[in-house]
Amino acid sequence: MSRFVDRAEAAGYVSREPDPHDRRALQVTLTDAGVELLRRMWPVYERGIEEHFAARLGRSARSARTLLEGLAAPPR
Repeated sequence: MSRFVDRAEAAGYVSREPDPHDRRALQVTLTDAGVELLRRMWPVYERGIEEHFAARLGRSARSARTLLEGLAAPPR
């Protein structure tokens, strides 16, 4: 995970910030560029969630909507 965060930080998608509750720890925060990338990527993930998870709950729109809401999709 550390290497992934290193790469994401070098690309400008996340930043490391001190954890206000634990001086030994850091928090990883999305930058504006990271939020934009997430918004562009979301349709791919949304289709995968629909195909691989929501479909197993049944084809009802209610089931898929409930699953997606539970996963807290990013704002569009």
